[in-house]
Amino acid sequence: MPGAVHDPIMTINSVNTRPRILLVATSWTNLPEMPYIIRQAGFAVDLLCREENISRHSSFLDRWIDAGPTWESLFEKLIELDRSGVYEHILLGEDTIIWRIHTQPIPELDHLLPVRQANARDMLGKIGFSQVCERLGLLTPKFAFLSTAEQAGAVAEQIGFPLVTKINYSTAGEGVQVLHDREAYFAYLENYHFLQPLLVQKFIEGELFSVEALFRDGQLLQYVCSIDVDPTLGPSSRRRYVPRLPEIAEMLKPLAKFARLHCFANVTFVREFSSGQMFLIEVDPRPNKWAPYGHWFGADFSEAFRLFMGDATVDNPPYLDRSSETEVTHWYIEHFDSHVVKLIRSGSNSKSIMHLLDFDNTLRYVLYDPALLREKTTRLRNRLR
Repeated sequence: MPGAVHDPIMTINSVNTRPRILLVATSWTNLPEMPYIIRQAGFAVDLLCREENISRHSSFLDRWIDAGPTWESLFEKLIELDRSGVYEHILLGEDTIIWRIHTQPIPELDHLLPVRQANARDMLGKIGFSQVCERLGLLTPKFAFLSTAEQAGAVAEQIGFPLVTKINYSTAGEGVQVLHDREAYFAYLENYHFLQPLLVQKFIEGELFSVEALFRDGQLLQYVCSIDVDPTLGPSSRRRYVPRLPEIAEMLKPLAKFARLHCFANVTFVREFSSGQMFLIEVDPRPNKWAPYGHWFGADFSEAFRLFMGDATVDNPPYLDRSSETEVTHWYIEHFDSHVVKLIRSGSNSKSIMHLLDFDNTLRYVLYDPALLREKTTRLRNRLR
């Protein structure tokens, strides 16, 4: 298991290794599988994060570097590592890190932001993202925004019910409310203090699509499509994968070009039941724990990451080749261990047992890392006590 590196630059420079990639996080749990992707692509991978982050428990990680307990200690260490010249690429793994670099701002780290086009960085907030979609002619739910409670009535008339309110910057489904009538809407606003403006969107009744994607300097290199099973306002724990939908790629291309996206991204679409239209909801420009599972379904992100790190322009990214869609007998993945925790918390004890016994034959997709499996099992056992 990798240990803390107290003098990381001296230690890294003293060893002749493959080209190195640095992952950066605080305590979020969306990076545990990324070392596998990067190692498969032929690179060494280090991780800068806090001690409690599960992501440092990886069989494919070369070094863990302790970020310390505060934001100040994280950014101080990140600036030091960036200036060292050791890393071929530094990949920011959390919305909160990206947001703080953008809004504080931290000029020394500005070049690490995944939205390379500076005038497109408003899309890191929910209001700015909707405005960018509107500017580019991309189908997104009808929207307005509230800066004060006095605007609430006019906005409700403009959008109609049901509607969704979203705090301009929030993560993991926090700050999102689905409100079905005026009574619920105004009751919510009575307790909202407008420390941030609110995005107000028309609620789209439809099927939720989660898409993992990789972009290089504004070009889409790879993507994989899945449908959230039992979706919630927070992170999904079970998905059904589907063949890649060309209409999704066509919607992502102009956004990527406009923003010069240079990153992994976690993308959300809704396909409306009544019309069949695909609405773009959000693009979070950072990795997600679901990315490595794409190789089971014709979307190898390790292969795409080699293209991402290459020098030459990519004329024919692998997503263009539909023949690479993999024939599989099972398209469902239940993410271990988050799915069993979700089932236990909902009182579905029998379903949680079935998941652990792999009745649905999905654990073969996710149990590839013995160190990570051991840590997840330990944490699950501690939750159940």
